[in-house]
Amino acid sequence: MKRIITLSILLLLLIFSHQTFSQRVIVLVIDGARYSESFGAESTYMPKIWKNMKPLGTLWSNFRNEGTTSTNPGHASMITGTWQTIDNNGNTRPTMPTVFEYFRKQTGTDSSAMYVAVGKSKLNILTYSTHAEYGAGYKASQFIGSNDATVYNGVVSIMNTKHPRLMVINFPTVDVVGHTGNWNNYLNAIRAADSLTYELWKKIQADTLYKDSTTLFITNDHGRHDSTHGGFQNHGDACEGCRHIMLLAIGQKFPAGKTVTTTRTQRDIATTIGELLSFTTPLSLGSNLLADTSSVTSVDNVEKISPSEFSLEQNFPNPFNPVTVISYQLKVKSSVTVKVFDIVGNEVAMIINEVQEAGFKSFRWNAGDLSSGVYYYQLNVGEFSQTKKLLLLR
Repeated sequence: MKRIITLSILLLLLIFSHQTFSQRVIVLVIDGARYSESFGAESTYMPKIWKNMKPLGTLWSNFRNEGTTSTNPGHASMITGTWQTIDNNGNTRPTMPTVFEYFRKQTGTDSSAMYVAVGKSKLNILTYSTHAEYGAGYKASQFIGSNDATVYNGVVSIMNTKHPRLMVINFPTVDVVGHTGNWNNYLNAIRAADSLTYELWKKIQADTLYKDSTTLFITNDHGRHDSTHGGFQNHGDACEGCRHIMLLAIGQKFPAGKTVTTTRTQRDIATTIGELLSFTTPLSLGSNLLADTSSVTSVDNVEKISPSEFSLEQNFPNPFNPVTVISYQLKVKSSVTVKVFDIVGNEVAMIINEVQEAGFKSFRWNAGDLSSGVYYYQLNVGEFSQTKKLLLLR
């Protein structure tokens, strides 16, 4: 009887995991951060994304805007899967259907299930297109803030009250400050966007409706001029600085610690959103980014600086089969063990047993021949001990 009950619970967990698999998508656009100061600089200006988030997902090192390298066209191209040559002043909507319209028309979902949360009022044009077969009847809800902080606060409120399944978020401050020509303020804006992005990730992980069922894309609408085309203050042409942008995807279908060098473009985001949320994007000209995820590389080490505390993070993905990523941080050089226990407390694996330098640590664990079920993994560093639960589903 006990075995039957256990198997029934695991079956229910399996069903639940499939029902919630990638059922929510968030696209975060850090407006106008040049690649040379974002992912091109690795952890220099974006330490939280690079050290804490990059090891959990798939990064595209040659992601590009091959359309109009301005705010409105760039955003519109991402959500329609077509190059949009619309103006940049907010007077022109996309001419092709957005992912919001596809989603609502095919599923009957209410507008509150999808949000455009932006820091520039002109981006209200993203809520729906002028396409004759779609349009305002299938629009998304919207929130308009004034800077990164107000947008972030609005997003948290929306997540708490509306629980949307699809969100496109714009953090505007990097672009706004970049246009002033103040280099130090521009770099500080990138650092601030990095911190808020990590706060968003922690919010996702802390929310039971979003944790383990959300794919997060971090990208740009455009870059900025490279040094031979006028420098960082402006953008809008076809130079490498304007075209080369960043993309990181974290979610259950995206392998941890993988870097893709294949050239991909903004148009591919819309098609991939449709795949993740199980609707079609018939007029999109993009390709599915999931085609790049067939192989997995090792997770990079993410130490180099010393954290302020010892901490064990929740594994990702969770549930998993059979590989997951476990991360933790060490504030000083320490003797470290990471062990895995079954539900009755028997030790089933010793993953780490060594002296390690201070820093942020992240590694992939293969559960091998362990059977499906609930397990616990424990970090021990001197007198510090922390335990978290993981779920293996085969």
